[in-house]
Amino acid sequence: MGISDAEIEHRKAFLELTADDEQRIAALNASAKEYAVPVIEAFYDHLLSFAETSRFFSDPAVLDRVKQLQVQYFRRLTQGDYGREYIADRLNVGAIHERVGVHIEHYLGAYSFYLCAVADQVFATEPAGQTSALDTFKSLIKLVFLDIELAVETYFKQRNDELQRTSDDLESLAHLIGHDLPQPIAAARTYAHLLAQRGEEMGDAAMGDLAASLEGALLRTNEMLSALLEYARLGTLSEPAVQVETGAIVAGILRDLGGEISRTGAKITVRDMPTILAPPTQLTHVLQNLLGNAIKFASATPEVEISAADDKSEWIFTVSDNGIGIDESMWDRMFEAFERGPGDAPGHGVGLAISRRAVERIGGRIWAEPRPEGGTRFHFTVPKSIRPR
Repeated sequence: MGISDAEIEHRKAFLELTADDEQRIAALNASAKEYAVPVIEAFYDHLLSFAETSRFFSDPAVLDRVKQLQVQYFRRLTQGDYGREYIADRLNVGAIHERVGVHIEHYLGAYSFYLCAVADQVFATEPAGQTSALDTFKSLIKLVFLDIELAVETYFKQRNDELQRTSDDLESLAHLIGHDLPQPIAAARTYAHLLAQRGEEMGDAAMGDLAASLEGALLRTNEMLSALLEYARLGTLSEPAVQVETGAIVAGILRDLGGEISRTGAKITVRDMPTILAPPTQLTHVLQNLLGNAIKFASATPEVEISAADDKSEWIFTVSDNGIGIDESMWDRMFEAFERGPGDAPGHGVGLAISRRAVERIGGRIWAEPRPEGGTRFHFTVPKSIRPR
């Protein structure tokens, strides 16, 4: 990760880290060389006294190497010339701690330890008095905050790289699901259909039943792959928030569900729906799954109601149904992928997971509660100040 000279100077300017500051810090160099080793030894004694940090240094060779790097870092802190070479060194130290597995909160906590240790030395040895010592310490704080910026940047880069690799894997999975797997499944469904026809022609009921079962299983497999594809793609979808008429989105979803609504005789009530700022595709994913489930999981004639409420900083959407409800064993995990109700519950266990992922990417929350009169109410929020992820 490279940082240009212009960016380095910009960061220094923002921190008000001036040449005078660098001179005051450099004046500490002689004494810093003397107390670097005891300070670092004390710091790692501190780290090793906590179980959550000592486990990263179970290998003595790793511990010695990291200590040496920290001594070099500590001495380098007061040597002046805080340009490209210094920045590269700081980034390297941060990257090593990240690779070892030290959590960022513990790594940043080291700066507090350093500042306290240096403060003791500065205020104890500064010959020009307390005012000069305070100025020196302020200069050091500016430099330390520059280092903290670089440490955070190092850790974020590593995490972003990991996320990018995960995203690439999901893209590969999506390509496999969307392009490669459907073709052999479609071919197998065709053969199953032909086999069923042949069984009917031959008067072989057993063959026909077996072929029909195979065709149904392949159809369900294809539906599962489609759901997986939707789930995978949602994880990498980047979509800006725009003004959307939620009533129009709901109307479009109900048109798509028209066949199922006619078949079940479902009664759909749509309350006043607002125009809000949201990513339209992700919002559609949520509403489509919740409305589809409300019809699919009905125990009698489906009765579904959708509404929205203005709750100051967010919109709260509610989809209520008179369906079979949620089994008590499912309340804690109903939004996990591939979780289905007990027995022969319909569906693939992906719809609510898709809904949760879409809501969280919008920056909202999703939850459910039982209706006293039977069925379930699903709620989700869309923040008014939205920053889609």
